[in-house]
Amino acid sequence: MSGASMHIVGHGLETRDDLESERMHSLSFELAVRQRESSGGITRREIRHWAATIDDEPIEELVARALGHRGGWSGRLAPEPAEWLRSGLAMYLGEQPADLVSGRVPVLVCADCGDLACGAIATRIDERPSSVVWSDFAYENTYEDPDPLELGPFEFDRPAYESTMRRLLSDPARLSPGKA
Repeated sequence: MSGASMHIVGHGLETRDDLESERMHSLSFELAVRQRESSGGITRREIRHWAATIDDEPIEELVARALGHRGGWSGRLAPEPAEWLRSGLAMYLGEQPADLVSGRVPVLVCADCGDLACGAIATRIDERPSSVVWSDFAYENTYEDPDPLELGPFEFDRPAYESTMRRLLSDPARLSPGKA
């Protein structure tokens, strides 16, 4: 992974003993590189993507626990092609409809091709006046009913969330290490 990262701090709700307690959550993105290999184990190319972490834990790890196994996932937000990044960020910001029929937005996609038909981990993104909530996570593809995951919800400070997403959109190549 490179040193480029972005950070959002917000609020989250966690249920414990049937009581809701407010807890701080953080969301950050780091540029990650996944090696795509052929069946013979020969590296064909590197796939770069923005890997999300929630409370300093990679979303891939959170999903692996919820699913009970690891998958071959990459972050939905990739620096190239530029249109892929613009489209993904527009969905994260509520400026474009989700590309899944359920209305969920993919946060992880197939590491090999990014095709939703291979499957995706997706979330509902709810914009509130002062926050953005990721909830109702599910495994989805384009031909079966969604399979809900026991994950979330996560609530983030809306101004910080929007600022970080727009920074990714405006100039992802020039991001320096640090927090937004």
